[in-house]
Amino acid sequence: RVRVERVEWLTLPDPTTQAAALQRGEIDFIETAPLDLLPVLRRNRDIVVRPVWPTGTQGILRLNHLNPPFDNPAIRRAIQHFVLQPDMIQAVLGDPAQGQVCGALLICGSPNGSEHGAEALTSRDPAEVRIRRGREALAAAGYRGEPVVILQPTDQVPATASTMVFADALRRGGVNVDVQTMDWATLVARRGSREPGARGWHTFMTAGGPMGPSNAAFHIPMSAACERAWFGWPCDAELERLRAAWVRETDPARARQIAEDIQRRGMEITVYLPYGQFILPAAWRSNLDGLLSVPETVVFWNVAKR
Repeated sequence: RVRVERVEWLTLPDPTTQAAALQRGEIDFIETAPLDLLPVLRRNRDIVVRPVWPTGTQGILRLNHLNPPFDNPAIRRAIQHFVLQPDMIQAVLGDPAQGQVCGALLICGSPNGSEHGAEALTSRDPAEVRIRRGREALAAAGYRGEPVVILQPTDQVPATASTMVFADALRRGGVNVDVQTMDWATLVARRGSREPGARGWHTFMTAGGPMGPSNAAFHIPMSAACERAWFGWPCDAELERLRAAWVRETDPARARQIAEDIQRRGMEITVYLPYGQFILPAAWRSNLDGLLSVPETVVFWNVAKR
């Protein structure tokens, strides 16, 4: 139902500006509330702070399969040791209770979620132990100190915080890290580059979910269709065969087994890496009524402003 005259969508890149505008009543809604300002917003009786889709967001560490040394599957697998999910969740949210360590490519809690093959990624061993294993795995895979370019979007708080933790772990593991800071718009343009080595890129952080990652066919980062895949361009005929088989399968039990095979193969080739699941709250003025909880997006049907 339409209950307002119009909806104005404003872009305010600075989180502090967003929070101040909401407190003054200049805006009514923020899709992702500034995480470091949540205590301030929660103390304001005129503001509601709550997730609009409480099943969570999947952190996605995207790898460039074309750019050496990440064209080597063994080196991509070694990177799993450096994805310190508890530390990333703490850095992103400041509250581990609002996040979940998860190795499921098809997202934890979904009918297709499985963590097979993600033991290195979800290990609860101390960080120094995991980093040592990562260093050893990289050496065994043939890493020889090539620069690893990480794109860091400074105007995306979750991506910025998780990138800092990841880059620090890599450095401690002896990786030659080159963190290049930029805004998200620049990253979106840069991620299309297939330049090799330090002229290109190796990783960046993004997020998705919960609806997309639960679907083996339509979760964009799961594609391994080579030049037709999403940025990073994974190329694996077996993963594509499994995804097509999952689409065609009508028996739920068999479809679940295929989803587990997809998880195993996805981790084997490291199609991408989850870096945790997060509950990211929205914030809105308390005079808004009727906000709906819709997976993956925000809609303003049914919303009224008193």
